Amino acid sequence: MIIDAHGYVGDSNIPRCSAALLGCSVDEVLRYADQAGIDRTVIMPNRYHGYREANRIIADAVRAHPDRFIGFGKVDPAQDRQWRDTLRIAVEDHGLVGLGEFDLPGPYDKDPDLHEILDRCADYRVPVMFHCENLGDAIQREIQFAEGHPDTIVILGHMGMGMQWAAHRTCIRAAQELDNLYLEMSTVLVQFTLKEAGEKVPDKLLFGSDTPCVNPKGELERLRAMQFDRATEQKVLSGNISRILARRERE
Repeated sequence: MIIDAHGYVGDSNIPRCSAALLGCSVDEVLRYADQAGIDRTVIMPNRYHGYREANRIIADAVRAHPDRFIGFGKVDPAQDRQWRDTLRIAVEDHGLVGLGEFDLPGPYDKDPDLHEILDRCADYRVPVMFHCENLGDAIQREIQFAEGHPDTIVILGHMGMGMQWAAHRTCIRAAQELDNLYLEMSTVLVQFTLKEAGEKVPDKLLFGSDTPCVNPKGELERLRAMQFDRATEQKVLSGNISRILARRERE
């Protein structure tokens, strides 16, 4: 079983958005998954004005392809005064099983809405994924939020991104220290730190691709080039994300 823990469905409705936020159709994501031999993909909303509609798009895709898609929703208190209801609808009515991908958070003591989102996700037993990029103190903030909410599973999407090996190692150390913190590997280009993550936190590393912006076949080949032992590879490819999602099913 191979589960891609990082994908998108639904084009952004933001005017003059990046081309990377377009072309995220159900058919395109499935085509890439089939090429790579991926069984299931976690799909999240693209950047959107009005996540209630974006969450519905995700839910419709999951209903149409329940054996291929796992749905995450999203809320944005800055643009939605009814975000609590949007969250309730996403989880309770649509059956979405996580939230993400959240942008870089504000300071820990100045973002009460994010604290409440994390608390509500703990109550729902669903994980939260952050976009984890080495910009200023963003990674430290995300780690601080994870530490402050030990009952919420927090996933650092991209694990620091790209060639930022020092950021990768910051994420790895945090995952060693915090039981609720997990790392997702899409776009991590430094093979030494990707290998290190698999060796030091094999129960915390998730395979992901950022599909369809990034071709999952290439990400999968990069993971396999690490030559992890079979047990570790299976944890990364599906076991770890399955264990996270099972928390909701056990409710």
